[in-house]
Amino acid sequence: MSRDNRSRAKRPLNEKLGVFVERTPAEVWAFVSDITQMSAWRPRLQDMRWLDEPARVGSRFEGASTFALWRKVRLVCRITQWEPPTHFRYEVIEGPIRADALWGVCPESDGSWFFGAGDIVGKSLPSRVLRPLAAPLFARETRSELRRLKEILAGGR
Repeated sequence: MSRDNRSRAKRPLNEKLGVFVERTPAEVWAFVSDITQMSAWRPRLQDMRWLDEPARVGSRFEGASTFALWRKVRLVCRITQWEPPTHFRYEVIEGPIRADALWGVCPESDGSWFFGAGDIVGKSLPSRVLRPLAAPLFARETRSELRRLKEILAGGR
């Protein structure tokens, strides 16, 4: 792992959001870690598929995103942390921007706390310009995705 990747893996992510789900951590993990089903609760992501299997640190996946004002763009992501059944983290390595995202599950009372965090990374002009503009859009879309995830899991899929 390069020095940049090591420092990025340890750096906290700027935007953190979560939701309580009345499902066991194992049930939540099984659903959210299935990249091919990600569009069920994250509709802006489409055609997600693994490029490398099994899922582990270094595995890549790709798909399309319609985030914010962009048209549909292709993204390739790489897993930087994979710790079943608690969390996974990935970075966007190909696409119009570079980003870092984390999704995790913690047991809580009669269910699970599912949380996500993300940030646009990089020193390029597009990254520097988009970071402050994208944060509120990211938060709004993520809140909507988390509500959708909760509804899906409450319905038993």
